Amino acid sequence: MITLGEDAGPEVLESAAQPLAGRDEAAARVKRLQGGKLLARSLFFSGITVDGQPLHWQMGISEPTVSAVSTNQRGSSFNIQYRDVGVVLEADCDVLSDSRIQIALKLQESHLEQSDIPIQQVAGEEPILASQTVLFSHASRVVCNSSGALVVFSSSVKGDAKDRTIIVYLAGTILE
Repeated sequence: MITLGEDAGPEVLESAAQPLAGRDEAAARVKRLQGGKLLARSLFFSGITVDGQPLHWQMGISEPTVSAVSTNQRGSSFNIQYRDVGVVLEADCDVLSDSRIQIALKLQESHLEQSDIPIQQVAGEEPILASQTVLFSHASRVVCNSSGALVVFSSSVKGDAKDRTIIVYLAGTILE
């Protein structure tokens, strides 16, 4: 899964989302984007599963956020809540033949951003703003040739301070 950087224009997205001939081409494409400093981030997941058995991978953190503020003569106290954010990947793989794999893929990524909703406003000071959880979720069922690769998802949202371009590549190999 890659997230393109702010300097990556529409032509980069179009090129990065083109069909892939195989795993080597997917790796070369990511390497070119890294070399051109066009990636904001890349996540690489690798796992082995038995035919028909799910693969589950999760990486995250419980992040503290201010949920309320109380102020009195002695100062302010903050109520803190923890929110789990990160990446969850689930893949169910079924071998269809000696050369084809069907993969049900579920990918979810979340992170915290500051919203524009104030939870405390004191005259003459910057307001304390609430946090919000931003969620990217994708689910698909694809068929991949053994040692092949696919672009299973690409999305570009432009026009505000939260620009994101995400591309998900999937590669699979049948092991004997």
